[in-house]
Amino acid sequence: MKKYFFFITAFIFFLSSPLLANEVKPGKWSIEQSMKGDQLPPGMPEEKTETDCLTDQEATDLERTLRQNWQRIGCANPQVDHDGDTMTWNAECESSGRTMDAEGSMTVHNKEHYSTTITTRTNGTTLTIEADAQWAGSSCEG
Repeated sequence: MKKYFFFITAFIFFLSSPLLANEVKPGKWSIEQSMKGDQLPPGMPEEKTETDCLTDQEATDLERTLRQNWQRIGCANPQVDHDGDTMTWNAECESSGRTMDAEGSMTVHNKEHYSTTITTRTNGTTLTIEADAQWAGSSCEG
C-alpha cells in the first residue's frame, strides 16, 4: 500500500510541476496543492505547499521533459492536447502490478502563474489534486 501511494505522490509531483507550461519562466516555483479523494492515506496532508525548480535546459522542450518524467514513473504514451493557454492530458500508468488512469489540465495565466487539476483513478479509488503555482524567483537556491 505504501508503494502505491508513493507512486501516486510522485506522479502528482511530476504532473503539477511547472514542466507542463508552455510559457512560464525558468526558476523557482511555489506550488500550493489541495487533495481530495475517496481514501487519502493516513498522514497525507490534504493541503501543502512545495517548491520546485525549472531549469533553462528543461524549458527548451517542456513537453519532452514532461514525457520523460512520465516514463520514469511508469506511464506510457500520454495523450497531450494544447488549446491556447490550456494543456490537457490523459495517461495510463503501471506500478507494482496496478494500473492507474490519470487525466489533467493546466492553464497558464501568465509567465509567473499557472494552475492545474489532476485526477487519478485506480482500483475504484479516485484522487484529485488542484494546484496553484507562483513563480518565486530566478534562483533555485535556498
